[in-house]
Amino acid sequence: MRREERHKHSTSTSQDHHHGDTFARSDTLLHMYASPARKATELTRLLGGASSKSEKKMNAPLPILEQNQGKRRSLVSLDLVLENNIFVEGGYLSGSVQIRVGRPSSTSKDSEKTVLLGGGKIRVAGFEVVVFGSKPLRHIFYQVSSPLSDVAVDSSYVDIFSSRSTPSILEEDEMNEGFAEVRERKYTVPFAMPLPIVTTAGKPKGVLQNIGNMSGVLIRYIAIASLRVIHPDTGKRSIAHFYRDCEVWPRFEIPKIFADTTNIGASATAKKSRPLLGGGGNSNSSSNGELRLTATLSRPAWIAGQLCHVRVHIDNGSSNANSVKEKEKTKKKRGSVKSVRLVLVRTVRVFKPRPVLDALSEGDSIGGGGDLGVDPDACETETVERKITEDILHAGQKGDGAQGYASAKGWWTGVAPGESGVVVHSICIPSDALTVVRARLLEVEYTLKISLGVGSSITGGSTDAVAVSLPVRIINFLSLDPPP
Repeated sequence: MRREERHKHSTSTSQDHHHGDTFARSDTLLHMYASPARKATELTRLLGGASSKSEKKMNAPLPILEQNQGKRRSLVSLDLVLENNIFVEGGYLSGSVQIRVGRPSSTSKDSEKTVLLGGGKIRVAGFEVVVFGSKPLRHIFYQVSSPLSDVAVDSSYVDIFSSRSTPSILEEDEMNEGFAEVRERKYTVPFAMPLPIVTTAGKPKGVLQNIGNMSGVLIRYIAIASLRVIHPDTGKRSIAHFYRDCEVWPRFEIPKIFADTTNIGASATAKKSRPLLGGGGNSNSSSNGELRLTATLSRPAWIAGQLCHVRVHIDNGSSNANSVKEKEKTKKKRGSVKSVRLVLVRTVRVFKPRPVLDALSEGDSIGGGGDLGVDPDACETETVERKITEDILHAGQKGDGAQGYASAKGWWTGVAPGESGVVVHSICIPSDALTVVRARLLEVEYTLKISLGVGSSITGGSTDAVAVSLPVRIINFLSLDPPP
C-alpha cells in the first residue's frame, strides 16, 4: 500500500490560545497513557495522507486541529537526522535534531525576532498496520520517549534554551516546560536516547512487510522529534514535529535463546504412524504393519537465513520381521522410504476489531481510532496459510548395487521395509521470515512439516505416506548481533 512506504514527513500541529485547557491536558504527541483508540487517531494524523485530512473535520476532543504539511512559511520547522536506521533495544537511538526558527523569507532585520520554544522530545514508536477494504487500521505496541534536554549529548541544547523566560503569556502548566525565547536562525542538537530492554512501554518485534499476497500488512517504526511552540505575538500554541522511518529489533542473548531448557530451548518432538499395505509380521506387535516417523528439533528458536536441522527417525515396520524369510516376504509387499520432505509453512492471522461486539468500547471511539475498541477479543479473524519454502531429500544408490564402483550416488540410502534408520536433513529459512507474537491486530507463526515418500521413487510412490508438524520460532540475526 503506497501510503505505508518509507518516507519522511514534516508537519506542524497547532491550536489557538483559547483552547489552552484542552492543549494542557494533551500537550504531546502519542501520549504514553492515552487509550489505544486515541493514539491510533493521533498516529494517523501525524503520518498524514488522505485519511487524516478527513478525520480533521470530525469533532474529536484532541489538540490536533490543523496540519500544515510542507508549509513554506512555517515559523518553526524540524529535521531529524539519524546515525543509523537500524536500532536494537539495549542500545541507543542516536542522531541530531535540526531546528530552523523563522520563515525562509525573513530578512536580516527580522533576525532579532524571538519565538517561545520548549517541551522538546525524542520518541520512537512501533505500530502494526492491517488494511480492511481501503481503510488502514493501526495499533501502537511499542513506544519510548525522552525529553530532548535529557538525551542531548553536548551543551547545544543548553546554549539554545539558556534564555529561560516566564512571560505572562505562559500558563501555569507551562512554567516548568523549559520554554525559552529563541532567536530566528538554524540550530543543531545531537542526541542519544537509550532504548531500555525492560520497559512498560511494550517490546519491539522487528520489521515485517510484504507478507505474500496480504497487501498492507506491516510492522513499522518511526523516530519523531517534536517541540512545543508559542507565538510571542498571538499566543498561538503548536507542536512542530518531524519523523523518519527506522527499524527497532528486540534483543536476545545467545545463551538463553539457544539454551536447552523447558521454556526456551527444549527439543520439539512429534511422532506419527500409519498402517501400510501388506501388513504381515507378528500380530502381537504394537507396530504391526506400521510406518513410524519421529521428528525432533534441538531447539524451538532459529535464525532467519540459517539452516534448520531436523533429526528424523524412521521405522519401516522393523519389529514385524521376526525372521529372514519373513523380512524378504515383507519387502516384496511394502515399498522403501525413498524421500524425506521438509516444508516451512507460514500462518498469518489478522484480527479485525468489531466494536459492536465490545461491551467496553462505549465512549472510546475518537476520530475513527475507536475502531480498535477496548477488548482485543471482540474481533473477526482472517487466517492465511502459505508454504514459503521446501526441501526434499531423495534416497541415493546402495553400495551393493554400484556394480563394482567404490562409491555410489547420494549420501542417504533410504529405509527398506522391515528396517529402521535415522537421517538428519535441513531446510534454509528465508532471510525475511519473522515470528510475530500478537499485540492487537497481527500474528505470524511458522510450522515445519516433515513427511516421508514411500515407493520405488518419489514420483512413483506416496510423498506423504506419513507426516508430522513442529512449531518453529524464527528470530532475526540483528537481535543477537546488533550494529555498533
